[in-house]
Amino acid sequence: LTGPKCSVILCTAVVRSKRQKPTFHHGPHNVDVISLLFGSLLGDTYAEKRGNSTRFTLKQSSRHMEYLMWFHSFLADRGYCNPAKPIMKTVLGKGGKVHYYYRINTYSSASFNWIHLAFYPNGIKIVPQNIATYLTPFALAVWIMDDGGVRNNGMMLSTYCFSREDNLLLCSMLWELYGLKCTIHTKAEGPSIYVWPESMDKLRSFVLPNMIPSMRYKVMGHSRDVI
Repeated sequence: LTGPKCSVILCTAVVRSKRQKPTFHHGPHNVDVISLLFGSLLGDTYAEKRGNSTRFTLKQSSRHMEYLMWFHSFLADRGYCNPAKPIMKTVLGKGGKVHYYYRINTYSSASFNWIHLAFYPNGIKIVPQNIATYLTPFALAVWIMDDGGVRNNGMMLSTYCFSREDNLLLCSMLWELYGLKCTIHTKAEGPSIYVWPESMDKLRSFVLPNMIPSMRYKVMGHSRDVI
């Protein structure tokens, strides 16, 4: 992990039984795992309570297959999800159009409950007030890969699911932690965050080392087709 604000979070082991079913020790997880979860929760990942434990799910279009496979490998290599590669699925959309997608689920663990509580204190997804603690450069890179897009030489983060107050908090943290100038754009679907063109060089210095090649176009100021 590179850049500022990389707090050390102690490792916890993942123990496997003879049948390879993982058992999580209750306690802290590695900073890279926490960063991935927090960054993706700012995007399309959602947390789900299952009995007394929590699991995380990422569902995205097959157009983002390389990112999804990287996301899966990151978790599977560390014992956090089924190592079998996700299978492409279909769903019927408006007008009978077929959409292709992948879904990735982590294993459930009570040691994730605090993250669920932070993002869903009343059952609705919010931005935790202590997001600055976990918005590492790696978390920022994951957030961008998950939900960022090129816009007028800057970058737009699709934060429609969050309130304007939550978006203001995120803008404030991006400025305080990384010196990024941002504004909130509001459309019919909700607010989003725009990173100014003059901040893109600084943004690239923090996130490019943590982004997979196919996602780097999102901070390079051109469309995916240019790559």
